[in-house]
Amino acid sequence: MRLNETALQREKLQEQQQSLEQLNRIKEGVQLLLDALERNMERHQECTPAEALMLEHQLADTSKVLRDVLDLERHPHQPSIDWIPKLNRIEETLSKYAEINQHQSTDIELDALVNLDRLFQSIKPAEEA
Repeated sequence: MRLNETALQREKLQEQQQSLEQLNRIKEGVQLLLDALERNMERHQECTPAEALMLEHQLADTSKVLRDVLDLERHPHQPSIDWIPKLNRIEETLSKYAEINQHQSTDIELDALVNLDRLFQSIKPAEEA
């Protein structure tokens, strides 16, 4: 009986560790966007109206993406018709502002959070290279 309990507890611990690793990768991906926003804001302390408009667009896009990430984390099992546009928007924003151009194939058999994790996981090796 104790062996079964230990095995179940070990399984649960492994699932929690995987979930924590997944959330950490998502956090790192979000940090990429925030870092890009910070770099542009520091560069343009005294900026032209065009630069100010670009920063305003970047801030709005980053804000939308952060809401999308939060929604995907809160509701990972939503229908793919709902989460695929959010995942695409996250990927486009990363490409546009964090200068990361990687296309992640979406697997509709998996939930939104797993696909989001895969997106950020695919970015990490390219960033380190």
